[in-house]
Amino acid sequence: MKNKKSYQEQFETLVEPFCDKYCKFPFKCKTEEELEKACTDCQAQKLVEKLLKAEGVTDVNRTIKFRGVDKKSGAEIHYGTYYYNEKLKRGFIVTVEICQGNFISGVREVIPETVSQFTGKYDRKGEEIYENDLCRFFDDEGGCSDYKVMWNTEKCKFAVYWLGSCSKDETDEDDLDTFFAERCEIIHPERETKK
Repeated sequence: MKNKKSYQEQFETLVEPFCDKYCKFPFKCKTEEELEKACTDCQAQKLVEKLLKAEGVTDVNRTIKFRGVDKKSGAEIHYGTYYYNEKLKRGFIVTVEICQGNFISGVREVIPETVSQFTGKYDRKGEEIYENDLCRFFDDEGGCSDYKVMWNTEKCKFAVYWLGSCSKDETDEDDLDTFFAERCEIIHPERETKK
């Protein structure tokens, strides 16, 4: 698994240097309650919160982000927040990066049919698992089975479906849980050698 900073750690990493250098409230506020209220109302903190959320960093235990194939190149993959313009019928991936203390954002048009959401899980090699990924599950006896990751609308969660199945029967579906994720690998058809 990847060692990631928590939401709070990322937030503090971005906000503290600004507060230490520019904030006037620690000197103006007479009580801890006044300082806490000033920090709660701070526009700089609200901006950092918005930027972190736009990048997919949330205070829950799952990062919300998407990936999609670049419309222009048809091959390059972009990661970030997904925005679909219903009026124009066009999809975009928006990224926000912090480089040497500056915020850099980018907008890339993507093919809407290629957009998939990060499940919050990593395979046994540490690769992020996305909706519509093909996964190979390795059992304890040395066998393996292939599955497709999909969103289960009825259960409101990600699930995996056995690829040998013609229907989405309950027996052909399993939860995309940590047990499954740690025993599977993403299948990259373009990387597999054809026999």
